[in-house]
Amino acid sequence: MEGCVFKHRHCFRLQSEAETDRSLQLRILMWLFSRLVFVRQQIVLVAQRIIRDQHVSHFLDMAAVYSVQHPIMTVLLISMALCCGIPVLMFVVFAVLTVILTFTGFILIEGTILTVGSVLLCGFLLGMIVVMLAVAATIGVAYFGFMEVYGLLQSSPENSPISRYVSRTVMKQESHTSPSRGQMNSGQQQHNDHHDD
Repeated sequence: MEGCVFKHRHCFRLQSEAETDRSLQLRILMWLFSRLVFVRQQIVLVAQRIIRDQHVSHFLDMAAVYSVQHPIMTVLLISMALCCGIPVLMFVVFAVLTVILTFTGFILIEGTILTVGSVLLCGFLLGMIVVMLAVAATIGVAYFGFMEVYGLLQSSPENSPISRYVSRTVMKQESHTSPSRGQMNSGQQQHNDHHDD
């Protein structure tokens, strides 16, 4: 019985969510419709202001009087306007649609291309940075290693880095096993100080 109540509550919840979605969609449509009505009213007001300021109604009255007085010329002008106007109108509509679709496609396609290109470029540059750091570290280690080997070959045995390292190590071991410096005589201290330098 409890499962039936749960299913009923679940169905009721789904119905209330669907009604909420419908009401939200309805409110969005109403808002869009009110904005369209507002834009239409603004266009009408601007058109009325232009007609009033440019005396368009006076010009239309004069054109109507002329067309009544010269009906054959009026028919000729209307037929010429239709014959020339329809292709021009079709061309203008085609051009405007082409421009709109081109810019929309350009934004979508170029945005995708730029994103993919940026990712590839960043990946390539980061890879190059890693490779350059590895090469620089390898060259640095090789340089210092070769300089150390070259120093070993060019130096005398008593001045070589290995002999200095060995003498320092031996001196440290002797200082740990021998009595402290305070108990050494001054001759031994001078001798040890001379070797530490």
